[in-house]
Amino acid sequence: MKKPNLGWTTIVKVKDIIDGDTIKVVIEKEITVRITDSERKFNTSEIRKPASEEEIKKGKEAKAVLEQLILADDNEHVLLYVPTDGRNHLSDVFSIGSRVVGHIFLGDEDITDIMKRLGFDKSTITKEREDR
Repeated sequence: MKKPNLGWTTIVKVKDIIDGDTIKVVIEKEITVRITDSERKFNTSEIRKPASEEEIKKGKEAKAVLEQLILADDNEHVLLYVPTDGRNHLSDVFSIGSRVVGHIFLGDEDITDIMKRLGFDKSTITKEREDR
């Protein structure tokens, strides 16, 4: 995904890395952001409630990579983009429990594109296993 035009976009401070596809950011109050991609399919292996030891390992690896990407050079600020509907209303605020669904940008690049290139998209991992 390229840098967004419409939506709610702001610079935010990263407070914590939850796992490979979820971070906590601070705006005026703390919110949890479920990182997504343009197809709303990006998902990394889970650390909690995993299906296997392999998933735990891959989930911890994804979290470590996301931490390294976001917190490199002591840079805790990223660009947060939460899509809006056609009337510029936030369409995904708290759509998954207490999280917002949004995009995180490092420079001009969506973090999900980076994580996908590095092999952390769970749907890609699952498809590779099915193809074997």
